[in-house]
Amino acid sequence: MKAKQKMKPLPNLSFRVLPELKGAIDNAAAADDRTVSSFVQKVLKDHLIENGFLKRSKPRVNKK
Repeated sequence: MKAKQKMKPLPNLSFRVLPELKGAIDNAAAADDRTVSSFVQKVLKDHLIENGFLKRSKPRVNKK
């Protein structure tokens, strides 16, 4: 059995937003059944891919 490798911590990104933007993000994240962090990461990633700043990653395949 292979031992699980520890993942390196991901870098943090912190910024301020207007209260109405924070409320909208909270609502959108909840509607998508995600944490705010996960939702913001998804929205940013989708935007960066659509605008050519990031390459689309290959889908992960779970090996059992």
